[in-house]
Amino acid sequence: MMETVKTIIISTLSQFCWLVGVMALFGVILYFLARTSRKLYASSSKSVVDIYITGWIGTPVHEFGHWIFCILFMHKVKEVRFFKPDSKAGVLGYVSHTYDKKSIYQRVGNYFIGVGPILVGSIILVALAYFILPNKTSLTKQFFDFVGSWAIEVSYGPKTALTSIADGVVIMLKSLITKNNLSSLYFWAFIYIAMSISSHMMLSMPDIKLAAYGAIAILAILLFGNSLSALIAAFYKNAFTITISDRISLWSLKFGAATIFLLSFSTIMSLINLAIALLFKGIISAVKR
Repeated sequence: MMETVKTIIISTLSQFCWLVGVMALFGVILYFLARTSRKLYASSSKSVVDIYITGWIGTPVHEFGHWIFCILFMHKVKEVRFFKPDSKAGVLGYVSHTYDKKSIYQRVGNYFIGVGPILVGSIILVALAYFILPNKTSLTKQFFDFVGSWAIEVSYGPKTALTSIADGVVIMLKSLITKNNLSSLYFWAFIYIAMSISSHMMLSMPDIKLAAYGAIAILAILLFGNSLSALIAAFYKNAFTITISDRISLWSLKFGAATIFLLSFSTIMSLINLAIALLFKGIISAVKR
């Protein structure tokens, strides 16, 4: 009995880490990168860059990330402003919504609505790279190879998994920084759009709280699913080659792999944005002297 309970708890926590933990880790990284970049821009040009250079692209993408998941999880959208700077309130846009607290589906939606800006922003960045940059097949192939082989990489242990991520990042950088790209106007247009999106990918405290409420609902569902799986397995031994718990683990692992790839790409773009912000501040400081 105790062994079964232990298995349920371990499976639940493992699945939760792939579904929520990976997003939380990258969310923290992207938050600090975006926050630092925006502070550098603000110190150099007050709010001009943050609002009118990057904000007019980045803010609508951020709010769209919230809005699209409100629609998908059937929340009632009361009001949406994709770009409406308000210096007094300290916001550039917002989505106001309500939901039925009795609905488990809508409760789970809170998690995706909360993290929507970094998830949707990352998808848009990869999509833009695919449609704008010349070596699109390389990025697409890398994505499917990474997701397809992730379960095998993880099975060999954390060191192999981390090595796979590091190798993936190196390949991404090599596919981005090429002679053809550096001499292409399309590449620099992509860098500008990516800079704008990554600058506004950071989650606000209300976003984090909303995601946390949804994460609790996800944890409860995983615990129920794994418990149900163990109960079925106890009554119908050897009846199923793949249990409910196995399927949840497989899909959570694939979701985690896709998240790692997408958010790794966003992290690269955020680091490039940070480098540009540092360069911009240096130029402004030199001019003022």
